[in-house]
Amino acid sequence: MASDLARAITALVALDREVEARQRDRRLLRKATEQVALLLIERTRVGDQAIVNGVVYRTEQVTWPIEDDNGNPRPHPYGARALLRDDKVLVVGERDNRGRATAVAGGPRLGCRAQNAAEPVTYDLHVASDDDRLVFAQEVGAVIEAFRPTVAADADELRAASAHLVDALVRLLG
Repeated sequence: MASDLARAITALVALDREVEARQRDRRLLRKATEQVALLLIERTRVGDQAIVNGVVYRTEQVTWPIEDDNGNPRPHPYGARALLRDDKVLVVGERDNRGRATAVAGGPRLGCRAQNAAEPVTYDLHVASDDDRLVFAQEVGAVIEAFRPTVAADADELRAASAHLVDALVRLLG
């Protein structure tokens, strides 16, 4: 009887260690996801998207409800940029004055800003679960590679437009 109790106590102690390890590793997964997603937000524009394994990753401007002076809910006037995995928000981030993104707590109700400001915001986005973060961790290399063509195409377009403007300036001054 005493040996059964000792085994039970030993098993319980081992379980407690595993529970603590799981909680620590969950925090680590969330922090690592946040950091990688923030780096992607820094390198992409709102509207950029990448498709990996049939899932759309995209950078969007999101908002969340706040209360006005009368206590009525309204969308946050600026919101912030977010990296989405389909309709799951991996991170919401703001850029500081140096262009680095930092995480922002937008709340549990998130929605994309409407193109037309008169349209109401539909809060149909969800904060990513740990399962979503695990899949992101597995797909992150492919996600980065999938964003590259969009970023490269934008760079090419900007470079060509800049060259065209410089040529026009030279003609005007020459």
